Amino acid sequence: MAVEQQNGGAAHEEIEKRIKALNKKLKQIEGLKEKGTDQLDAEAQEKVASEAALRKEVKELEAQKKNGKRPAAAAAAAEPPTPVAVEEAPAAPEEPEPVVEEKAPEPELNDEEKEKRAKGIRKKLAQIEKLKEKDFASLEPEAKAK
Repeated sequence: MAVEQQNGGAAHEEIEKRIKALNKKLKQIEGLKEKGTDQLDAEAQEKVASEAALRKEVKELEAQKKNGKRPAAAAAAAEPPTPVAVEEAPAAPEEPEPVVEEKAPEPELNDEEKEKRAKGIRKKLAQIEKLKEKDFASLEPEAKAK
């Protein structure tokens, strides 16, 4: 009996974590919708399109939390959803967009740390500008990477 209670507690915590993660995604979607869907890239549009499914999953998890059961839908919900491939019409050849990796939110910085970080960024930008003025072929591999 004690083992069942421990497993139930672990499942309850797992449900809570999943609900929290889904609510975070829903808040991000709300922010994207405020920007306007015409200004969003393909990835952001996919997020907005997944809103209904996320809301449905939250409702199912909340009902499950009340009932204390773990149906098969919840087990499937524990796995991240498989992204759906969206075919787009070929666009005019352009430079490829840089890949942007999502990073964890940075901790709050005090004014001194903000100034220090801003100074470092300005320094890097100045270095990049100097490198742009030089002939690209004559640059070292490290400089080309900047």
